[in-house]
Amino acid sequence: MRWLPAACMVLLAACGPPALPALSKVGTVSGPVRAPVVGTAWAFLSRVSGTAPAVGPSIPQFATAVPAPRIATGDARYVFGAVEADPYELGGLLDLQDNFDPNVDVLAQASAGDRLATSLRLDVQPGRDTEAPLDCAQLVQREPPAFRLEGATGAVPLDPHLAVENPLVLIADDVGVFDSRRGGFAFGLLDADRDGRPDDAEGDGIPDVSLRLFLRWRPRPGPLQPGEEVIAALVPDLVDVLQELEGQLGRVAVRQRLTAYVLPRAQLVRLQGGALSVSDYGRLPTGRYELVALGEHQAFWRLPNDLAARVPSQAASVFLNQSP
Repeated sequence: MRWLPAACMVLLAACGPPALPALSKVGTVSGPVRAPVVGTAWAFLSRVSGTAPAVGPSIPQFATAVPAPRIATGDARYVFGAVEADPYELGGLLDLQDNFDPNVDVLAQASAGDRLATSLRLDVQPGRDTEAPLDCAQLVQREPPAFRLEGATGAVPLDPHLAVENPLVLIADDVGVFDSRRGGFAFGLLDADRDGRPDDAEGDGIPDVSLRLFLRWRPRPGPLQPGEEVIAALVPDLVDVLQELEGQLGRVAVRQRLTAYVLPRAQLVRLQGGALSVSDYGRLPTGRYELVALGEHQAFWRLPNDLAARVPSQAASVFLNQSP
C-alpha cells in the first residue's frame, strides 16, 4: 500500500449504506489477522487504478475493524463483502495506543508502537471468495510528523510577488495525542535502489532524505483533473541534519523545529494509468495551500486538518493573493 489511507472516515460518515452492485459482479475478501501482540486491527481495501491522488493519502473503497478481544483469541478474521471484481491492494495496521481515529484525517494512520500490515495485491473475481492474511508485524518506531506553523492559527500570506524566500517555521507538536518523546521531524537517508549508497535523484550532490515537505494547492473545482496535483516544494535548512547523518544509511536525525523556504515555481504532478509524471506548472497559482509532510512508512501530516476544531493551531494554512 503506497499511502496509508488517511481519510477513511469518509467511508464511515456516509449518509447511508451504498447500493450493492449486482451479486453476479461481486466477490468477497477475507482472511486471518496475524499479530504478535493484542490491539485493534484495521483493514483497508483500495482499488488499484490510476485515478488515486497523485500526492498524498488516498481513500480506500473498504475499511473494517477487528476489535482487540477478537485478536486476543488468536482466531480473528476480517471480512469485506460485496467487493466488485477488480485489482485491489490490501493493507492495514494494528492500533496499540488506541489513538487511531477514522473520523479525523491525520489520526487515521499508524503511530509509535503500532504494527503495520504487509500490503498485498489482490485480484477479486466475480462471485468468488478471495482469501488473504493481514499480517501486522512491522513495528512503527516514531509518531507521525505532527507539527504547527509558528505563530499561526489561521491563513498565512505568502509574498504576492514571490520575490523573497518566504520562510515558514514548523514546530513539532504532539497535538495532545502523541508521545512527544517519539515525535518530531525524523530524517534519514534514502536508498530506494538498495545499492548500499544514499540516493541523489536530482544529481545535485545533496543526498535525498526521508521526510519531504511541500505546499499543495487547494483550488476550487475545475482547474485540475482527477489524479492531478499542483505542489510547491518546501526546502528545509538541513545543513546540521546532513552533518549529523554523516552519509550513513540507517541513521536518524530528529529535529523539533524546522525553517523551510517556499520555492517560487510550482510543479504539476499527474497520476494516470498507474504512471506518475512531474512537469513544470510555472508560477504558483493564487489561492489557498495546505502544508504537507510525508515521512517513512506512510507517515504524514498536513495543515489544516480535522483536529482544528479542538486544536486551534491545526487550522493554519497558506495563501497567495496574486501572482506578478
